[in-house]
Amino acid sequence: MRSELAKSALAALSVVLIFFLSCTDYSDLEKFPSKEKMPQGYSSSSGEESLSSGLEITVSSSSAESSSSEEESSSSFIEGSSSSSLEMEVSSSSFSSSSVQSSSSAEVVSSSSSSSSVQSSSSAEVVSSSSVSTSCNSWGEWVVTSLATCNVAGLKMRICESGMSKIEKEEISKFEWGEWEIMIPATPTTLATGKRTCPNGDIDIKNDLKICGTDINNVFAPEEQFCQSGTNAVKDFCGSATYTATQFCYNSSKVGNFCGINPQKYYNPDLYECKTGSNGIYLKNGITDSRDNNKRYDAVLIGTQTWMAENMNYDVPDNDTDVCYMNLSNNCTIYGKLYKWLTAMDVCPPDWHLPSNAEWDILTATIGDSLTGGKHILMAANGWNDNKNGADIYGFAALPGGFFNDYENRFGNGGTNGVWWTSSEYNNNEAYYRLIHRNDAGVPYGNTHKVRSFSVRCLKDN
Repeated sequence: MRSELAKSALAALSVVLIFFLSCTDYSDLEKFPSKEKMPQGYSSSSGEESLSSGLEITVSSSSAESSSSEEESSSSFIEGSSSSSLEMEVSSSSFSSSSVQSSSSAEVVSSSSSSSSVQSSSSAEVVSSSSVSTSCNSWGEWVVTSLATCNVAGLKMRICESGMSKIEKEEISKFEWGEWEIMIPATPTTLATGKRTCPNGDIDIKNDLKICGTDINNVFAPEEQFCQSGTNAVKDFCGSATYTATQFCYNSSKVGNFCGINPQKYYNPDLYECKTGSNGIYLKNGITDSRDNNKRYDAVLIGTQTWMAENMNYDVPDNDTDVCYMNLSNNCTIYGKLYKWLTAMDVCPPDWHLPSNAEWDILTATIGDSLTGGKHILMAANGWNDNKNGADIYGFAALPGGFFNDYENRFGNGGTNGVWWTSSEYNNNEAYYRLIHRNDAGVPYGNTHKVRSFSVRCLKDN
């Protein structure tokens, strides 16, 4: 009897289990994000290059392992590759929604609108309002919570899918209105009426348009635009301010000045400024080294990086290995000190660091072609031997500090070469450096013994 009851119970349990399995929805398994690695940057081939003018650093395109002795080891020279091994993981998980904002590289799906409206990111640039958190290993895709128009910025968000309770938000910048189309021309006694169209389809019609210059079709809305003096260009107010052709409007609210012939036109005027007689975009108030009686250094913005605009000249306490070129204190004033690699690793002020080889690559990728009119664009406009000075269009002001050879107890190449340590090691005994040789192209790198002494340029921490 008990055996038959047990069989009946087991049969009933099997029926329930089969029913449960048939009703279970496994579609959620597809919602787990897959990941693909997207390499950022690029690589370039390198060839053999010969540097002249009595260089003390032997150069070669070979990457063979160096000997530990000074007599057998020569510094391997490789043309600087403007690439970085950085990789970014991009989540391909998706949200369901009815409103889509698309671009060529990513699809952003919105659940905030019931209509199937499409907003193209070719017109609305996405501007980050917060830094990407490293505490989340897997972000979901961006979801648009409010669409941008020509008058109002939009907003998007994404959710951490790796177990962290975190939401990140970013602003979507406003669209730009199209040109005014004249509907009723202005007369000597009346203003013009015109319309303009937003890329999202919105239409703006105004009947109080003024003429800018002499072209009756070149009109502006005086409550939100102005006619730029000297150019007769119609511009939106920068907050409530106007600006000239030598200025720009940053973030729709702050007026800044273009800095000489610097090809990098835009920067945050709250943080950076131009200086008379220079092309650099300078960090306001520069760098103050609290370790050295608040000694001040200039620094410049190049791309997204902020570099010192002069070499370190800090006398490290209880360390007699940092030297002035030819042991002349005046050369430290001009070129900064020369440091062995281990000292160079820790010589930068707080919030600054010795840049890696990859960070130098970012610099060279930013400037592109390093020569203009036969002059190096990172070299200082004076201070190089034989009047072979640079164009210095970024304010980097590279100077030829030379080097000190500890093995032979001698100095070399002052006035002709600028050589800077990187934080990147080649092996236990050697590290990479970067080199500028008068007006030769590029900022090539090589490797040599860590006990040699080179200049140091510091890079601002992110």
